[in-house]
Amino acid sequence: MPVKKSTAKSQKTAPVQQMGGCCKPKPKHKYGHAFVALLGTIFLIYLIFYIGTLIRTEIKEYEFIGRSDEGMRTISLQATGEVKVVPDVAFTTMGVQTEAETVEAAQDQNTQIMNKLLTELAAMGIAEKDMQTQDYNVYPQYDYTPDEGRELRGYQVSQHVRVRVRDIDKADEVLALAGSVGATNVGGLDLQVDDTDVYIEKARAEAIKELKEKVRMITGSLDVDVVGVVNYSEYEPQDGGRPDMMYMEAKALGGGSAPALAAGENTVRMQVNVVFEIQ
Repeated sequence: MPVKKSTAKSQKTAPVQQMGGCCKPKPKHKYGHAFVALLGTIFLIYLIFYIGTLIRTEIKEYEFIGRSDEGMRTISLQATGEVKVVPDVAFTTMGVQTEAETVEAAQDQNTQIMNKLLTELAAMGIAEKDMQTQDYNVYPQYDYTPDEGRELRGYQVSQHVRVRVRDIDKADEVLALAGSVGATNVGGLDLQVDDTDVYIEKARAEAIKELKEKVRMITGSLDVDVVGVVNYSEYEPQDGGRPDMMYMEAKALGGGSAPALAAGENTVRMQVNVVFEIQ
């Protein structure tokens, strides 16, 4: 049987097997992606839980504050207690003012008078700790003329000492002393109570006593009961009862007889403010 010759066109090329692994598709890391997804899910759940906890806590605090304000009923009362007391200590201020052509001369004159004043005060029983220098000033003094204008006349030195008189019966003698030693300024007496703590305590007790009476009357009238104290405060009202210091010329005292002084009474006050919870 005749054999047919094969031609190049009729021949089919056999597939060529690719060599090596460089051209093969890479396998997918499905386990790695699953692990990352799991971590993300866990983190998301934790975040949601954490945010929910914060929100719940804030809501609880808000509800608690709101219930406290709405549920608590209060009433505010105040009372003032006062105690009359005779002053037992006096304060005054004495001063010396001198003038000379030079600072040195003015200072010397001022020092001589002030030292004499302090010596006499000590002789009257005034302790050194009860004599306190308040100020010491040196000022130039000028004259004004149409022709020369401002012209230096000299210098003025002034010094003041605050004196505490513990024996109030000697206060008038202290005032009389100023004129006799040459002091030029004397401050009016300031009469005070030396130790006010005892009287403040008594005034507080009077205020609380009055407050209790108010509570009894108001709770009875309103038909409510006091549960407890929400707030308490107190202070000493200041009514300006003590006189201000006023300066006068010591020569007005004449250095003679002591002026008559009346101690009178001071009032120690304590105001008490209380907020009560009622039901």
